[in-house]
Amino acid sequence: MSPKLSLFLASFISLFLELLLIRWVPSQLRVIAYYGNLMLLSSFLGLGCGAMLARHELHLSRFFAPLLFALVVAIAALKGVKFHQGPDEFRFLFTVGTSSTTLPIVVIFALNALLFLPLGEIIGNYFSQIAPLKAYTWDLGGAITGTVLFGLFSYSWFSPIFGFALAMIGFMVFCASRRQMVWNALLFTITLLALTIRLESAGLWSPYNLITI
Repeated sequence: MSPKLSLFLASFISLFLELLLIRWVPSQLRVIAYYGNLMLLSSFLGLGCGAMLARHELHLSRFFAPLLFALVVAIAALKGVKFHQGPDEFRFLFTVGTSSTTLPIVVIFALNALLFLPLGEIIGNYFSQIAPLKAYTWDLGGAITGTVLFGLFSYSWFSPIFGFALAMIGFMVFCASRRQMVWNALLFTITLLALTIRLESAGLWSPYNLITI
């Protein structure tokens, strides 16, 4: 695949996955829903840091599948925990207790930022191979396409599992070797199983969020 199309795909995956996580994570962990920009800021942080690290050739793409799996496992583990807000916090419908909700917030913020490091590095690498204006054009084209497609998916009441599967399939293009491709395919499959078995709640995914009755 040409560098331009690769940059388009990387930007598409980045924006599509970012919006998917912004929609999905708060539905699983209610405490995250109180911080509307948490997932957005951590995604931007990861993308920016990844782009800056591109010149060091760290090959961070090999960590994308393990990091996505780690994020899903962390959310699955935290989903069943009943958190109490500390004395310095106030949230509607939260029980007051001595333990703070800082830990799950920090954990999810850090894991989400790390998840977007490989995508940022990929985008940064292709920016160095393409003339600046052309690179921005393909980058914005991919980002807009990802945003529009996510909007159409949401409007169609789709389950986030389909969105995760789409992002995983798209990322397979960036596997550097057959071994990495097999490893990513295995981890992606396990991640989808975890999403289906442990995290998919009974309910309807409206254009806005998960609705349970």
